Amino acid sequence: MAPTTDHVRAVVARHAEATADNRVFFHPDIPEHRLASALTAYPGIAPDDVLVLLDNTETGSATEGLLLTENAIHVRNGSGQAQRLALSDLRSVELAQQSSHVLKINGVDAQTDIRVHPETMERLVAMLREVAGSTNATSAEETFASDPLGTWLESIGMGHHARLFREQRVELSHLPGLGDGDLRDMGVDALGDRRTVLVGIAALKQREGRATGSSEEKLRRDHARRFDRRCFGATVVVTVLCMGLGVYSEEPDGLLGGLILGPLVCVGAYAYSLPAAIAFRKGHRHRWAILIANWLLGLTGVAWIVLLCYAMGLFGAAPAVVLGCAATRRK
Repeated sequence: MAPTTDHVRAVVARHAEATADNRVFFHPDIPEHRLASALTAYPGIAPDDVLVLLDNTETGSATEGLLLTENAIHVRNGSGQAQRLALSDLRSVELAQQSSHVLKINGVDAQTDIRVHPETMERLVAMLREVAGSTNATSAEETFASDPLGTWLESIGMGHHARLFREQRVELSHLPGLGDGDLRDMGVDALGDRRTVLVGIAALKQREGRATGSSEEKLRRDHARRFDRRCFGATVVVTVLCMGLGVYSEEPDGLLGGLILGPLVCVGAYAYSLPAAIAFRKGHRHRWAILIANWLLGLTGVAWIVLLCYAMGLFGAAPAVVLGCAATRRK
């Protein structure tokens, strides 16, 4: 829906009375020399069409900044080309949360390193929001519905509440923490609607849980593949070393003995380190602690069994520590 000229001019006139800054000028009090300089960077705009001029240059040439006309916003950031956005396409205007020196229009950084006083920028943003709110009232919900949260609300038949969620700045990531009281405070008064939203949130949590589970399973498989590759590499290295020692010993069967001894040593080491091996293959969060305990306490027998059960997830860390201490004390 296109804005009306009278409305835009009325909004500008009302905000001009409350704004005083040597970098922001309102029609009809825009200095002629500054306006003429600015229009060299914004081609195709007549002087009488400019309602607001924001000068973001150090020299006062106004070739960088922002122009507001009756039907569009024109922005020039740095030495690039001036960008034009029709007021009918204006959806959002805000200052970046981390800095008041960045102006975002429709979610995109439109002007950076702003030299205008922060309070003046807040008034200017309020003015542009008023223009955006009035000119796009009919399309606001359509715009919001194109967002992930709006799409989700439409999918559960609650698209008519999109405006409430937008006004409260609720995002899709906030949904798992919402409860019945939160929805009531937001203005979702109908009990049936609140129940529908809560059921949708529960389903969303379930989907996210399945996605997390599949990611964890993939991570475990990756850990297992890496561990198997390392074990194979270690077996090859040990076998080669044993064969080398056999050759060096000058025994008649030294090479064959090394070829047999290498894998046997690796199998024995793997059997002794089985708790650590299982922990590493499963990507256990305490796998390094299990490895160290396995090497230091594995000979006690009982501690080896406790570590094996813990690595397999048969019980938690606390029982494992208690049983391990009891085993070493008995030893």
